[in-house]
Amino acid sequence: MTAAAETPPGAARPLLSVVIVSWNTRDALRACLASVERHLTGIPWECIVVDNASVDGSPEMVAAEFPVVRLLHAGSNLGFGRGCNVGMREARGRFVLLLNSDAELLDDSARALIALLERAPRTGVVGTRLVFPDGRCQVSARRFPSAARLLVEALWLYRLLPRARRARWLLGPHFDHASECRVDWLVGAYMLLRREVFEDTGGFDERIFLYGEEVEWCRRIRAAGWELRFSPLGAVRHHAHLSADQLLGGAGRLDHCLDADDRLLVVWNGRAAATLAIAARVLGAGLRVGIFGLRARLGRDDAYGRSLRAEARLVLAHYGRRPSKRDVARAGASPSSRGVAA
Repeated sequence: MTAAAETPPGAARPLLSVVIVSWNTRDALRACLASVERHLTGIPWECIVVDNASVDGSPEMVAAEFPVVRLLHAGSNLGFGRGCNVGMREARGRFVLLLNSDAELLDDSARALIALLERAPRTGVVGTRLVFPDGRCQVSARRFPSAARLLVEALWLYRLLPRARRARWLLGPHFDHASECRVDWLVGAYMLLRREVFEDTGGFDERIFLYGEEVEWCRRIRAAGWELRFSPLGAVRHHAHLSADQLLGGAGRLDHCLDADDRLLVVWNGRAAATLAIAARVLGAGLRVGIFGLRARLGRDDAYGRSLRAEARLVLAHYGRRPSKRDVARAGASPSSRGVAA
């Protein structure tokens, strides 16, 4: 591990440390760092980029265009969680912002979100609104995966719940992301946390290379007595999956998510409940393929239906490649499902 652009000796301790892990996302990383410089006004801050052995010129770009940034060369692809831990160990701020390299700050809300943490001493982590490049809301506040929630979502049973109760119990795509609330976990593209949270919990589980590291860590953060909150005060543009799609491809990314989600269902819900939940997921995918396929044949196809049908086919293909007992028996920490309910 080598470093560049070290903070000068004796420099004042920053209030905020921004930690960014990057792997072959040069252009997105440039936009990310420019947004940090543009919007972190009135806050003493430092920025640490952990480069996971990029070969696209990312580290050279950071060194040439952003000399104030502390650049850490990992020497190999450590994965997201381990890379974040490297950066957090080097961070000197009272607060740490974990920001994806494919995310851009859109406003100066970091000050207000830090103030929120200062007003709520038991709140350890806060997240804010993520939006796609076209401005659509992106899911960022979640509940922990459970067999009951998966059954309700996969089989459309949530439609039987009043909208307000549905939003509170499920969050995710059922929550409008327009109000502040306590959450179980936050998407790792933007996580603002107290330094003590990292010190209390040790950060991400470094055995998880990619996906789900945030849900596993948030579980331990909650177990340590900290609360997590979502606040709509800010907005962050998140391109999503730029590194993962290079590494895994779209279908491979979904495979990783489903594998790890199933393991976590076993760990947190037991094997029998997880088996039932996985069966519901497969049944739900089959229903979506059939129903939205029928709509297409009746001339009522649209982009939303095509997207759901394509994702459902990938789910069916995933479970068709391996027996469900094997999926359920493999226990460990996991990424959560990123699918939308429909």
